[in-house]
Formats: sequence, C-alpha cells, structure tokens
Amino acid sequence: MKILKPLLLSAMLGASMGVFSTAAVSGECAEDKGRTCYGPIEAIDLTVELIREARHAIDNGNDTAGILNLIKSAKNMGKEINANDTVDRQRAKSASFLKKAKKAMKAGDNQGAHTLLLEAEKRYEGLKSLI
Repeated sequence: MKILKPLLLSAMLGASMGVFSTAAVSGECAEDKGRTCYGPIEAIDLTVELIREARHAIDNGNDTAGILNLIKSAKNMGKEINANDTVDRQRAKSASFLKKAKKAMKAGDNQGAHTLLLEAEKRYEGLKSLI
C-alpha cells in the first residue's frame, strides 16, 4: 500500500498536467478568455500587414480617420509581439514611428506619415531576425 499510493498519486498528477497543457496550446489565451494569442512571428506579420494597409490608404487618398484607425490597430497588434527583452525594446522603438506617423496624419502631413510608416514597416520586419 505504501508503494501503490505514491504511484497512483504521481500518475494522477501526470495525467492532469497533460490535460491542462493541451488546453493551453489552443488559440485562445489561458489568462484572458475570448482573446486570441499570436506567436511572435505571426504577430509581426499581422502588424506589418496593417502598416502596409495604412500606407496604401494614404496612397489612395482615403480619409484621415480611417488611416488613423489603421495606425492604431497596427500599434495595438504590435503589443502582441512577445519573444524576449531584446525584441521588446526594438518593438518599442518601432512603435515610436507609428506614434510619429499618427501625429503627422493629425497634422495633415500625409507624405511625412507615409515615410514614417515605411520606416516602421522596415523596423518591424527586422524584429524577425532577433527571434
């Protein structure tokens, strides 16, 4: 009985850990239900795609409010990039270009905002090499 009890206990613990680990791998975040978690590369790709959409919107002459929403979405998606401290520091520097682009759009400087978005896109693409 002294041998059987620890053996059964360890088997139960092992089985319960296996159940929880498969639930944590699903697309939803474990700590925040209803929110989708992204891997670092996927989050970078989605952020770059939103920046490209904002640049194309500037090229096509879309309204300022729509462009500002795209920039805000790109900045929020950039916050999903979680890999390591080095990536996080560079992500923050890249996000500063999005902030500057947003200010330029509010000031009516579409060409300046386009240039800043292009630089932000290059910097976000550069994050992939740090992962």
